[in-house]
Amino acid sequence: MTNLAREENILFPAFEAQTGNSMGPTQIMRMEHQQIRDLVIGVAYQVVPMFQITPPYPLLLGVLFIGGFAVSVVSGMLYKIVPFLAWFHLQAQLQARAGSIPTMKEMIAERWKRGQFRMHVFACVLLVAAVFNPPALALPAGITLGLSALFLWVNLLSAVRRFTSRAET
Repeated sequence: MTNLAREENILFPAFEAQTGNSMGPTQIMRMEHQQIRDLVIGVAYQVVPMFQITPPYPLLLGVLFIGGFAVSVVSGMLYKIVPFLAWFHLQAQLQARAGSIPTMKEMIAERWKRGQFRMHVFACVLLVAAVFNPPALALPAGITLGLSALFLWVNLLSAVRRFTSRAET
């Protein structure tokens, strides 16, 4: 039940029963609620036909959400989680003093992270362009996205290599 419906079905009748007045503030609020509904419907009417008429827009929204948002969030989280786990386990195993093991920032070289990020952004740009010209750009976009994922994997492996080389000593 929406906030408007709760007010109209629960709050307003209780207020009207208590005050005995159904033509005062609750009547004004009901009119304002109707204006809100009309505004939302009007905006939806203006926006939705655009997405129904042109077929690429739903695909574009999907590409932007999955490639531009979801993959970016997962990559960013992995760049934080994997170095933290490597650092944490080294700290626990070696009972290390500060400076004797790499910091979390040192687990993966910053320039390699930036390189993977640039490749991911380029892949997202190609994916968006591929929505409008699939025959020419779908394969390059897919290859670039795959290379970006491979670059991410190599970067994460560098943190694992640092962990295993320090843990063995």
